[in-house]
Amino acid sequence: MRREVERMKRYGLISVVGILLLVMAATPAMAVTPSIENVTKSEGPISIGSPVHLLNLKLSDKEIKLGESITITGSWASTGEDPCKTTRFLVVVKAVDFVDFWSGRVTYEYLLDKALLKVQVGCEAVDLNREFTPQEPGTYVVFPFVYNVTTSSYSHNTTAGKPAHLGFDVKPPVAGKPTVSISVDRPVVAIGDYIKVKASMSTDVAVKPIKVFVTGSGYFLNETGSWVATGTSADVQYFLCINSSDNYRVKDACGKDEWWVKVSDVPEGLYVAKIDVGDGPTRAEATAVFQVVKPAISSLNVPSTHVKGRDLVIEGTTNLAKSGTKNDN
Repeated sequence: MRREVERMKRYGLISVVGILLLVMAATPAMAVTPSIENVTKSEGPISIGSPVHLLNLKLSDKEIKLGESITITGSWASTGEDPCKTTRFLVVVKAVDFVDFWSGRVTYEYLLDKALLKVQVGCEAVDLNREFTPQEPGTYVVFPFVYNVTTSSYSHNTTAGKPAHLGFDVKPPVAGKPTVSISVDRPVVAIGDYIKVKASMSTDVAVKPIKVFVTGSGYFLNETGSWVATGTSADVQYFLCINSSDNYRVKDACGKDEWWVKVSDVPEGLYVAKIDVGDGPTRAEATAVFQVVKPAISSLNVPSTHVKGRDLVIEGTTNLAKSGTKNDN
């Protein structure tokens, strides 16, 4: 490697920047365990060699407050392809999604789908100057990669045992306080049906405990049925999720982030889906309210005349799903 660099320097074949990029591309490094803690939180700049060819990638800061913007700058060097067979991407994604990719659990296509900001260029030299305003606190990653049309495959550069990237933190108004949300798929549900509950959490630090549950009229509701609330610690078995260990997102704490909740054997009335995480000054909660009603026929159409020997068709609508199962939702 050293001999090749010296030969190229002697004949003026590469510049100093070119040498740096060549070294970055060729220097082996020990793999690093994929985790949010191991995300490279830095404003840079870094220069990334072939196949990305992105010079002086830089962030305006490695930590901002929620509501502020971050500026991403750099310049793509020409790949020298003619005709061009490369598409180059730069995405901004949540660190949890980047770690899933880094771990091999998801694909490049998943990152493109989850991208909060996406820049796409071809083979020509292009300046990069984009602004991004996060909507939630947490850790974010700026990650460049390429798609090769000839091989129909994606690839990226690796630096120091990691996919080449830059990361930054977005701090909430109250340090360490998560942002949480929860939703239901309908405002009114009939007894005997299911309702879909979805919960999410964004945080710049791992939090505990994490609780997700549905309650109302003295009952808890979960995926298997309804249970009378006793007001004791035994009630926790009726939660959709309860986890007392540190986590960054609902899916990691609960194994999933959405549930089909069975609405059966409960009184009519208002019910609440709730997420409750953390404790003390950094505790965060969110709720979604829905109404449980009895099954009813809302309309019925009976023909005023009928021809003997033919089927009598009576049409109507109810507030129930077709079969009263989650498959109808």
